[in-house]
Amino acid sequence: QDREPGSVRRWFELWTLRLQGLLPDLEACSRCGEKPPEGGIVVFAGAAESLCARCAGGEASRADAARLTEGERTWVRMAMRTPIARVSDPGPVPGIDRLVRQLFEEFTGRPFRTARFLEAR
Repeated sequence: QDREPGSVRRWFELWTLRLQGLLPDLEACSRCGEKPPEGGIVVFAGAAESLCARCAGGEASRADAARLTEGERTWVRMAMRTPIARVSDPGPVPGIDRLVRQLFEEFTGRPFRTARFLEAR
């Protein structure tokens, strides 16, 4: 069965981050422990922490911050428990794209040359 290249790429990137232990917990705030409200969650690649909007406060505009909407968090949860053959296309997901790029860059210390090419697909 044909899959959208964007969904395959995102699935692969998220699983790579998860298997390397680089994908932070997106189910609860790292500071207060509460489940993020409908507003989503803010992930800081440099600190490897996920914060609810209340705990993130003004830090949400930091350069290493990626805000995931509730819909993006839902897609990540689905991708983490769904085989690639059944993963759905998430459509535009700028929060996931930013999160993946920042986590990889934080880990490697440099941007991937292929990132712009892959994001255009």
